[in-house]
Amino acid sequence: MSDILTALDNLYLQLETPTTPMHVGGLLVFDGNGAGPEEQFETMLAAPVGAEPFDRRLARGRFGLPRWEQVSHVDLAEHVTVHDAPGPGGDERLMTLVSELHTIPISRQRPLWECRLIRGLSHDRFALFFKIHHSCLDGVSGIRRIQRALSARPEEETPPVWAVEKRRGPRPASWAPRPSMMSALRGKALMVPELARAMASVGLGAARRDHHRTAPPYLCPNTPLNPMVSGERSVAWHSLPLAGVKATGAAARATVNDVALAICSAVVRERLLEMNALPDRPLVAMVPFSLHREGSAGGNETSCILCNLATHVADPVERLRIVSASAADGKKMLRAMSPDAAATYWMALGFPAILAQMAGLSARAPLPFNVVVSNVPGPTESLYHNGAQLQAIYPASLLFERQALNITLISYRDRIDFGLLACRRTIPDLPRMAQRIGAAYDELASALLPPAARR
Repeated sequence: MSDILTALDNLYLQLETPTTPMHVGGLLVFDGNGAGPEEQFETMLAAPVGAEPFDRRLARGRFGLPRWEQVSHVDLAEHVTVHDAPGPGGDERLMTLVSELHTIPISRQRPLWECRLIRGLSHDRFALFFKIHHSCLDGVSGIRRIQRALSARPEEETPPVWAVEKRRGPRPASWAPRPSMMSALRGKALMVPELARAMASVGLGAARRDHHRTAPPYLCPNTPLNPMVSGERSVAWHSLPLAGVKATGAAARATVNDVALAICSAVVRERLLEMNALPDRPLVAMVPFSLHREGSAGGNETSCILCNLATHVADPVERLRIVSASAADGKKMLRAMSPDAAATYWMALGFPAILAQMAGLSARAPLPFNVVVSNVPGPTESLYHNGAQLQAIYPASLLFERQALNITLISYRDRIDFGLLACRRTIPDLPRMAQRIGAAYDELASALLPPAARR
Protein backbone atom coordinates (compact mmCIF):
# COMPACT_ATOMS: atom_id res chain seq x y z
CA MET A 1 0.00 0.00 0.00
CA SER A 2 1.57 3.23 -1.15
CA ASP A 3 1.70 6.26 1.14
CA ILE A 4 0.29 8.28 -1.75
CA LEU A 5 -3.43 8.02 -2.39
CA THR A 6 -4.43 7.25 -5.95
CA ALA A 7 -6.91 9.51 -7.72
CA LEU A 8 -9.67 6.97 -7.06
CA ASP A 9 -8.72 6.59 -3.37
CA ASN A 10 -8.78 10.36 -2.96
CA LEU A 11 -12.10 10.60 -4.78
CA TYR A 12 -13.86 8.59 -2.07
CA LEU A 13 -12.58 11.07 0.50
CA GLN A 14 -13.74 14.06 -1.54
CA LEU A 15 -17.22 12.63 -2.14
CA GLU A 16 -17.89 12.05 1.56
CA THR A 17 -20.56 14.25 3.13
CA PRO A 18 -22.84 13.81 6.18
CA THR A 19 -25.44 12.22 3.87
CA THR A 20 -23.00 10.18 1.74
CA PRO A 21 -20.46 8.49 4.03
CA MET A 22 -17.99 6.58 1.90
CA HIS A 23 -17.41 3.47 4.00
CA VAL A 24 -18.31 -0.08 3.01
CA GLY A 25 -18.98 -3.06 5.23
CA GLY A 26 -19.68 -6.74 5.47
CA LEU A 27 -21.41 -9.04 7.95
CA LEU A 28 -19.81 -12.45 8.46
CA VAL A 29 -22.10 -14.94 10.22
CA PHE A 30 -20.51 -17.94 11.97
CA ASP A 31 -22.04 -21.08 13.46
CA GLY A 32 -21.86 -22.02 17.13
CA ASN A 33 -18.96 -24.46 16.83
CA GLY A 34 -15.42 -23.70 17.91
CA ALA A 35 -14.54 -20.88 20.26
CA GLY A 36 -17.46 -18.92 21.70
CA PRO A 37 -17.97 -15.20 21.06
CA GLU A 38 -16.45 -14.15 24.40
CA GLU A 39 -13.27 -16.11 23.68
CA GLN A 40 -13.26 -14.84 20.10
CA PHE A 41 -13.51 -11.26 21.36
CA GLU A 42 -10.60 -11.70 23.79
CA THR A 43 -8.49 -13.20 21.00
CA MET A 44 -9.28 -10.25 18.74
CA LEU A 45 -8.31 -7.67 21.35
CA ALA A 46 -5.06 -9.50 22.05
CA ALA A 47 -3.93 -9.44 18.41
CA PRO A 48 -1.97 -6.25 17.70
CA VAL A 49 -2.48 -4.49 14.41
CA GLY A 50 0.25 -5.51 12.00
CA ALA A 51 -1.19 -5.25 8.50
CA GLU A 52 -2.09 -2.47 6.12
CA PRO A 53 -4.43 -0.63 5.72
CA PHE A 54 -5.42 -1.25 9.34
CA ASP A 55 -2.27 0.46 10.63
CA ARG A 56 -2.64 3.54 8.40
CA ARG A 57 -4.36 6.83 9.07
CA LEU A 58 -4.81 9.97 7.02
CA ALA A 59 -2.23 12.73 7.24
CA ARG A 60 -1.32 15.79 5.22
CA GLY A 61 1.50 15.57 2.72
CA ARG A 62 3.03 18.03 0.29
CA PHE A 63 0.78 20.86 -0.84
CA GLY A 64 -1.78 19.78 1.76
CA LEU A 65 -2.72 16.62 -0.16
CA PRO A 66 -3.81 13.61 1.91
CA ARG A 67 -1.46 10.69 2.32
CA TRP A 68 -1.34 7.52 4.39
CA GLU A 69 0.74 7.55 7.57
CA GLN A 70 1.70 4.39 9.43
CA VAL A 71 0.60 4.30 13.08
CA SER A 72 3.01 2.74 15.54
CA HIS A 73 0.22 1.69 17.93
CA VAL A 74 -3.49 1.25 17.22
CA ASP A 75 -5.79 1.30 20.24
CA LEU A 76 -8.05 -1.66 19.49
CA ALA A 77 -10.58 -0.51 22.08
CA GLU A 78 -11.43 2.34 19.66
CA HIS A 79 -11.95 -0.05 16.75
CA VAL A 80 -13.26 -3.34 18.16
CA THR A 81 -16.42 -3.61 20.31
CA VAL A 82 -18.98 -6.24 21.22
CA HIS A 83 -22.76 -5.96 20.82
CA ASP A 84 -25.64 -8.14 21.89
CA ALA A 85 -28.21 -9.14 19.29
CA PRO A 86 -31.46 -7.22 19.89
CA GLY A 87 -33.52 -10.12 21.23
CA PRO A 88 -35.41 -12.81 19.31
CA GLY A 89 -36.75 -12.08 15.86
CA GLY A 90 -34.28 -13.62 13.45
CA ASP A 91 -32.60 -11.80 10.61
CA GLU A 92 -34.81 -8.69 10.68
CA ARG A 93 -33.59 -7.77 14.19
CA LEU A 94 -30.02 -8.35 13.06
CA MET A 95 -30.66 -6.20 9.97
CA THR A 96 -31.87 -3.39 12.24
CA LEU A 97 -28.70 -3.51 14.35
CA VAL A 98 -26.39 -3.64 11.33
CA SER A 99 -28.31 -0.74 9.77
CA GLU A 100 -27.64 1.36 12.86
CA LEU A 101 -23.96 0.41 12.91
CA HIS A 102 -23.52 1.13 9.20
CA THR A 103 -25.19 4.55 9.47
CA ILE A 104 -22.47 5.93 11.78
CA PRO A 105 -19.58 7.56 9.85
CA ILE A 106 -16.00 6.49 10.58
CA SER A 107 -13.83 9.03 12.40
CA ARG A 108 -10.89 10.33 10.36
CA GLN A 109 -8.84 10.88 13.50
CA ARG A 110 -7.68 7.25 13.52
CA PRO A 111 -7.30 4.37 11.02
CA LEU A 112 -10.47 4.17 8.95
CA TRP A 113 -11.93 0.83 10.01
CA GLU A 114 -14.09 -0.79 12.71
CA CYS A 115 -15.08 -4.30 13.73
CA ARG A 116 -18.18 -5.20 15.76
CA LEU A 117 -18.65 -8.67 17.26
CA ILE A 118 -22.36 -9.45 17.58
CA ARG A 119 -23.27 -12.24 19.99
CA GLY A 120 -26.54 -13.82 21.06
CA LEU A 121 -27.78 -14.94 17.64
CA SER A 122 -30.04 -17.99 17.43
CA HIS A 123 -28.46 -21.45 17.50
CA ASP A 124 -25.42 -20.04 19.36
CA ARG A 125 -24.23 -18.24 16.25
CA PHE A 126 -22.26 -14.99 16.29
CA ALA A 127 -21.34 -12.43 13.66
CA LEU A 128 -18.54 -10.01 12.82
CA PHE A 129 -19.48 -6.73 11.17
CA PHE A 130 -16.53 -5.03 9.50
CA LYS A 131 -16.62 -1.45 8.27
CA ILE A 132 -13.82 0.28 6.37
CA HIS A 133 -13.52 3.44 4.31
CA HIS A 134 -13.63 2.87 0.57
CA SER A 135 -10.49 4.97 0.15
CA CYS A 136 -8.59 2.04 1.73
CA LEU A 137 -9.75 -0.80 -0.52
CA ASP A 138 -12.44 -2.09 -2.86
CA GLY A 139 -14.63 -5.20 -2.68
CA VAL A 140 -12.19 -7.58 -4.32
CA SER A 141 -9.37 -6.45 -2.02
CA GLY A 142 -11.67 -6.82 0.99
CA ILE A 143 -12.71 -10.38 0.13
CA ARG A 144 -9.09 -11.39 -0.49
CA ARG A 145 -8.12 -10.12 2.95
CA ILE A 146 -11.00 -11.95 4.61
CA GLN A 147 -9.98 -15.18 2.87
CA ARG A 148 -6.39 -14.77 4.11
CA ALA A 149 -7.63 -14.28 7.66
CA LEU A 150 -9.76 -17.45 7.67
CA SER A 151 -8.79 -21.09 7.22
CA ALA A 152 -10.10 -24.10 5.32
CA ARG A 153 -9.22 -26.21 8.39
CA PRO A 154 -11.42 -25.84 11.49
CA GLU A 155 -8.61 -26.87 13.84
CA GLU A 156 -6.28 -24.06 12.72
CA GLU A 157 -6.04 -20.92 14.82
CA THR A 158 -6.81 -17.80 12.82
CA PRO A 159 -5.81 -14.27 13.85
CA PRO A 160 -8.12 -11.35 13.03
CA VAL A 161 -7.79 -9.72 9.63
CA TRP A 162 -5.83 -6.72 10.97
CA ALA A 163 -3.05 -9.03 12.16
CA VAL A 164 -2.59 -10.86 8.86
CA GLU A 165 0.03 -9.41 6.55
CA LYS A 166 -0.57 -9.50 2.81
CA ARG A 167 1.26 -12.32 1.09
CA ARG A 168 3.79 -10.63 -1.13
CA GLY A 169 5.11 -11.96 -4.39
CA PRO A 170 8.74 -11.70 -5.46
CA ARG A 171 10.01 -8.15 -5.55
CA PRO A 172 11.36 -6.81 -8.82
CA ALA A 173 15.14 -6.73 -9.16
CA SER A 174 16.67 -3.83 -7.29
CA TRP A 175 18.40 -2.60 -10.46
CA ALA A 176 15.16 -2.38 -12.44
CA PRO A 177 14.83 1.26 -13.49
CA ARG A 178 11.83 3.28 -12.42
CA PRO A 179 9.72 4.70 -15.27
CA SER A 180 10.95 8.12 -16.32
CA MET A 181 8.64 11.12 -16.47
CA MET A 182 8.75 10.96 -20.26
CA SER A 183 7.72 7.30 -20.36
CA ALA A 184 4.91 8.01 -17.89
CA LEU A 185 3.68 10.87 -20.07
CA ARG A 186 3.96 8.65 -23.13
CA GLY A 187 1.79 6.05 -21.39
CA LYS A 188 -0.84 8.69 -20.63
CA ALA A 189 -0.79 9.84 -24.25
CA LEU A 190 -1.37 6.28 -25.47
CA MET A 191 -4.58 6.18 -23.44
CA VAL A 192 -6.15 9.01 -25.46
CA PRO A 193 -7.14 6.92 -28.52
CA GLU A 194 -8.40 4.12 -26.24
CA LEU A 195 -10.62 6.55 -24.35
CA ALA A 196 -11.76 8.17 -27.59
CA ARG A 197 -12.83 4.81 -29.03
CA ALA A 198 -14.71 3.95 -25.81
CA MET A 199 -16.52 7.27 -25.71
CA ALA A 200 -17.38 6.98 -29.42
CA SER A 201 -18.83 3.51 -28.82
CA VAL A 202 -21.00 4.82 -25.99
CA GLY A 203 -22.13 7.76 -28.10
CA LEU A 204 -22.96 5.52 -31.08
CA GLY A 205 -25.12 3.28 -28.92
CA ALA A 206 -26.93 6.31 -27.52
CA ALA A 207 -27.53 7.79 -30.99
CA ARG A 208 -28.98 4.50 -32.26
CA ARG A 209 -30.95 3.93 -29.04
CA ASP A 210 -29.60 0.40 -29.11
CA HIS A 211 -30.64 -1.30 -25.88
CA HIS A 212 -28.19 -4.14 -26.55
CA ARG A 213 -25.17 -1.82 -26.27
CA THR A 214 -23.53 -0.51 -23.12
CA ALA A 215 -25.85 2.16 -21.71
CA PRO A 216 -24.94 5.85 -22.06
CA PRO A 217 -24.60 7.97 -18.90
CA TYR A 218 -26.79 10.96 -18.04
CA LEU A 219 -29.72 9.79 -20.21
CA CYS A 220 -31.44 7.47 -17.74
CA PRO A 221 -34.89 8.32 -16.36
CA ASN A 222 -35.38 9.99 -13.01
CA THR A 223 -37.37 7.81 -10.57
CA PRO A 224 -38.54 7.88 -6.94
CA LEU A 225 -35.44 5.79 -6.19
CA ASN A 226 -33.22 8.72 -7.22
CA PRO A 227 -33.83 11.54 -4.73
CA MET A 228 -31.27 13.40 -2.67
CA VAL A 229 -30.41 10.90 0.06
CA SER A 230 -30.41 11.26 3.82
CA GLY A 231 -27.64 10.00 6.11
CA GLU A 232 -29.74 7.14 7.55
CA ARG A 233 -29.09 3.71 6.13
CA SER A 234 -30.97 0.45 6.01
CA VAL A 235 -29.51 -2.95 5.16
CA ALA A 236 -31.14 -6.23 4.20
CA TRP A 237 -30.07 -9.46 2.56
CA HIS A 238 -31.26 -12.55 0.74
CA SER A 239 -29.51 -15.69 -0.52
CA LEU A 240 -29.98 -17.77 -3.67
CA PRO A 241 -28.61 -21.18 -4.73
CA LEU A 242 -25.52 -20.70 -6.87
CA ALA A 243 -26.16 -23.89 -8.88
CA GLY A 244 -29.66 -22.73 -9.78
CA VAL A 245 -28.41 -19.29 -10.85
CA LYS A 246 -25.68 -20.92 -12.96
CA ALA A 247 -28.18 -23.28 -14.59
CA THR A 248 -30.52 -20.38 -15.34
CA GLY A 249 -27.69 -18.49 -16.99
CA ALA A 250 -26.59 -21.54 -18.99
CA ALA A 251 -30.12 -22.05 -20.29
CA ALA A 252 -30.17 -18.46 -21.57
CA ARG A 253 -26.49 -18.41 -22.66
CA ALA A 254 -25.86 -15.76 -20.03
CA THR A 255 -23.39 -15.40 -17.15
CA VAL A 256 -24.10 -15.61 -13.44
CA ASN A 257 -23.59 -11.86 -13.27
CA ASP A 258 -26.17 -11.36 -16.05
CA VAL A 259 -28.74 -13.41 -14.15
CA ALA A 260 -28.03 -11.47 -10.95
CA LEU A 261 -28.49 -8.17 -12.82
CA ALA A 262 -31.77 -9.40 -14.32
CA ILE A 263 -32.99 -10.41 -10.85
CA CYS A 264 -32.09 -6.97 -9.48
CA SER A 265 -33.87 -5.41 -12.46
CA ALA A 266 -37.03 -7.36 -11.64
CA VAL A 267 -36.90 -6.25 -8.00
CA VAL A 268 -36.52 -2.57 -8.94
CA ARG A 269 -39.19 -2.86 -11.65
CA GLU A 270 -41.68 -4.36 -9.20
CA ARG A 271 -41.00 -1.62 -6.68
CA LEU A 272 -41.62 1.13 -9.23
CA LEU A 273 -44.77 -0.61 -10.48
CA GLU A 274 -46.07 -0.61 -6.90
CA MET A 275 -45.45 3.13 -6.76
CA ASN A 276 -47.07 3.64 -10.19
CA ALA A 277 -43.78 5.21 -11.25
CA LEU A 278 -42.21 2.78 -13.75
CA PRO A 279 -40.76 4.88 -16.60
CA ASP A 280 -41.03 3.94 -20.27
CA ARG A 281 -37.25 4.16 -20.61
CA PRO A 282 -35.06 1.47 -19.02
CA LEU A 283 -33.17 2.13 -15.80
CA VAL A 284 -29.37 1.98 -15.92
CA ALA A 285 -27.09 0.17 -13.46
CA MET A 286 -23.50 1.13 -12.74
CA VAL A 287 -21.63 -2.18 -12.45
CA PRO A 288 -18.07 -2.05 -11.02
CA PHE A 289 -15.49 -3.98 -13.04
CA SER A 290 -12.38 -5.27 -11.27
CA LEU A 291 -8.97 -4.41 -12.71
CA HIS A 292 -7.08 -6.50 -10.16
CA ARG A 293 -4.34 -8.64 -11.60
CA GLU A 294 -2.28 -11.44 -10.09
CA GLY A 295 0.05 -9.93 -7.52
CA SER A 296 -1.60 -6.50 -7.58
CA ALA A 297 -1.05 -4.29 -4.58
CA GLY A 298 -4.69 -4.24 -3.52
CA GLY A 299 -6.60 -1.11 -2.67
CA ASN A 300 -8.93 0.39 -5.28
CA GLU A 301 -8.42 -1.01 -8.76
CA THR A 302 -11.76 -0.74 -10.53
CA SER A 303 -13.53 0.64 -13.53
CA CYS A 304 -17.22 0.25 -14.37
CA ILE A 305 -19.72 -0.50 -17.08
CA LEU A 306 -23.19 0.98 -17.46
CA CYS A 307 -25.77 -1.72 -18.07
CA ASN A 308 -29.26 -1.40 -19.51
CA LEU A 309 -31.57 -3.07 -16.95
CA ALA A 310 -34.48 -3.40 -19.43
CA THR A 311 -36.98 -2.48 -16.71
CA HIS A 312 -39.41 -1.42 -19.46
CA VAL A 313 -39.72 -5.08 -20.57
CA ALA A 314 -42.32 -7.26 -18.84
CA ASP A 315 -41.07 -10.66 -20.01
CA PRO A 316 -38.28 -11.88 -17.65
CA VAL A 317 -36.44 -13.92 -20.31
CA GLU A 318 -36.37 -11.06 -22.81
CA ARG A 319 -35.24 -8.75 -20.00
CA LEU A 320 -32.35 -11.12 -19.26
CA ARG A 321 -31.35 -11.18 -22.94
CA ILE A 322 -31.14 -7.39 -23.12
CA VAL A 323 -29.26 -7.17 -19.82
CA SER A 324 -26.81 -9.86 -20.95
CA ALA A 325 -26.14 -8.16 -24.31
CA SER A 326 -25.63 -4.74 -22.71
CA ALA A 327 -23.28 -6.11 -20.04
CA ALA A 328 -21.28 -8.10 -22.61
CA ASP A 329 -20.82 -5.00 -24.79
CA GLY A 330 -19.55 -2.99 -21.83
CA LYS A 331 -17.14 -5.72 -20.73
CA LYS A 332 -15.84 -6.14 -24.29
CA MET A 333 -15.12 -2.43 -24.46
CA LEU A 334 -13.21 -2.41 -21.14
CA ARG A 335 -11.23 -5.56 -21.95
CA ALA A 336 -9.98 -3.92 -25.14
CA MET A 337 -8.43 -1.15 -23.04
CA SER A 338 -5.31 -1.11 -20.89
CA PRO A 339 -5.98 -1.18 -17.11
CA ASP A 340 -4.86 2.45 -16.77
CA ALA A 341 -7.15 3.53 -19.59
CA ALA A 342 -10.05 1.55 -18.15
CA ALA A 343 -9.61 3.21 -14.74
CA THR A 344 -9.40 6.64 -16.38
CA TYR A 345 -12.51 5.87 -18.43
CA TRP A 346 -14.55 5.40 -15.25
CA MET A 347 -13.26 8.68 -13.81
CA ALA A 348 -13.99 10.53 -17.06
CA LEU A 349 -17.45 8.99 -17.34
CA GLY A 350 -18.41 10.03 -13.85
CA PHE A 351 -16.67 13.41 -13.82
CA PRO A 352 -19.80 15.60 -14.25
CA ALA A 353 -21.64 13.73 -11.47
CA ILE A 354 -18.55 13.75 -9.25
CA LEU A 355 -18.13 17.49 -9.73
CA ALA A 356 -21.83 18.07 -9.03
CA GLN A 357 -21.74 16.09 -5.77
CA MET A 358 -18.58 17.83 -4.57
CA ALA A 359 -20.17 21.22 -5.35
CA GLY A 360 -23.50 20.32 -3.71
CA LEU A 361 -25.34 20.58 -7.05
CA SER A 362 -26.47 16.95 -7.50
CA ALA A 363 -30.16 17.86 -7.21
CA ARG A 364 -29.95 19.92 -10.41
CA ALA A 365 -27.44 17.83 -12.35
CA PRO A 366 -28.25 15.11 -14.91
CA LEU A 367 -28.51 11.63 -13.39
CA PRO A 368 -25.57 9.41 -14.48
CA PHE A 369 -27.24 6.09 -13.58
CA ASN A 370 -30.07 4.82 -11.37
CA VAL A 371 -28.60 2.09 -9.17
CA VAL A 372 -25.30 0.39 -8.37
CA VAL A 373 -25.13 -3.40 -8.70
CA SER A 374 -21.82 -5.04 -7.81
CA ASN A 375 -20.83 -8.72 -7.90
CA VAL A 376 -17.74 -9.86 -5.98
CA PRO A 377 -16.56 -13.48 -6.38
CA GLY A 378 -16.11 -15.03 -2.97
CA PRO A 379 -14.66 -18.23 -1.48
CA THR A 380 -15.72 -21.55 -3.02
CA GLU A 381 -14.81 -23.70 0.00
CA SER A 382 -15.94 -23.65 3.63
CA LEU A 383 -13.88 -21.31 5.81
CA TYR A 384 -13.40 -21.18 9.59
CA HIS A 385 -12.48 -18.68 12.25
CA ASN A 386 -10.98 -20.45 15.27
CA GLY A 387 -13.22 -23.47 14.70
CA ALA A 388 -16.42 -21.58 13.90
CA GLN A 389 -17.63 -22.14 10.35
CA LEU A 390 -18.45 -19.14 8.19
CA GLN A 391 -22.09 -19.48 7.11
CA ALA A 392 -22.69 -16.35 5.05
CA ILE A 393 -21.16 -13.05 3.91
CA TYR A 394 -23.64 -10.19 3.60
CA PRO A 395 -22.12 -7.05 2.01
CA ALA A 396 -23.17 -3.47 2.81
CA SER A 397 -21.82 -0.90 0.37
CA LEU A 398 -22.31 2.87 0.00
CA LEU A 399 -24.64 5.35 -1.68
CA PHE A 400 -23.95 8.33 -3.90
CA GLU A 401 -26.27 11.31 -4.08
CA ARG A 402 -29.46 10.45 -5.96
CA GLN A 403 -28.74 6.71 -5.77
CA ALA A 404 -30.90 5.52 -2.88
CA LEU A 405 -30.27 1.82 -3.52
CA ASN A 406 -27.12 -0.28 -3.82
CA ILE A 407 -27.13 -4.05 -4.35
CA THR A 408 -23.89 -5.96 -3.82
CA LEU A 409 -23.49 -9.70 -4.28
CA ILE A 410 -20.88 -12.05 -2.87
CA SER A 411 -20.74 -15.75 -3.73
CA TYR A 412 -19.74 -18.20 -1.00
CA ARG A 413 -19.67 -21.97 -1.35
CA ASP A 414 -23.00 -22.97 -2.94
CA ARG A 415 -24.86 -19.67 -2.39
CA ILE A 416 -24.98 -16.11 -3.62
CA ASP A 417 -25.60 -13.60 -0.84
CA PHE A 418 -27.34 -10.39 -1.96
CA GLY A 419 -26.68 -7.40 0.30
CA LEU A 420 -29.01 -4.42 -0.15
CA LEU A 421 -28.22 -0.96 1.17
CA ALA A 422 -30.72 1.88 0.96
CA CYS A 423 -31.50 5.35 2.16
CA ARG A 424 -33.97 4.57 4.94
CA ARG A 425 -36.06 7.64 4.19
CA THR A 426 -36.56 6.54 0.58
CA ILE A 427 -37.00 2.79 1.18
CA PRO A 428 -38.21 2.26 4.76
CA ASP A 429 -39.20 -1.39 4.13
CA LEU A 430 -35.96 -2.71 2.63
CA PRO A 431 -36.27 -6.26 4.13
CA ARG A 432 -39.55 -6.69 2.23
CA MET A 433 -37.84 -5.53 -0.95
CA ALA A 434 -35.02 -8.02 -0.35
CA GLN A 435 -37.52 -10.87 -0.15
CA ARG A 436 -38.54 -10.11 -3.73
CA ILE A 437 -35.14 -11.39 -4.86
CA GLY A 438 -36.39 -14.92 -4.26
CA ALA A 439 -39.61 -14.30 -6.20
CA ALA A 440 -37.71 -12.69 -9.08
CA TYR A 441 -35.36 -15.67 -9.26
CA ASP A 442 -38.26 -18.14 -9.22
CA GLU A 443 -40.00 -16.27 -12.02
CA LEU A 444 -36.92 -16.26 -14.23
CA ALA A 445 -35.80 -19.80 -13.43
CA SER A 446 -39.29 -21.28 -13.94
CA ALA A 447 -39.34 -19.81 -17.44
CA LEU A 448 -36.03 -21.48 -18.33
CA LEU A 449 -35.55 -24.56 -16.13
CA PRO A 450 -37.41 -27.64 -14.92
CA PRO A 451 -38.28 -27.49 -11.18
CA ALA A 452 -35.48 -29.87 -10.09
CA ALA A 453 -32.78 -27.64 -11.57
CA ARG A 454 -33.80 -24.47 -9.73
CA ARG A 455 -32.45 -25.38 -6.26
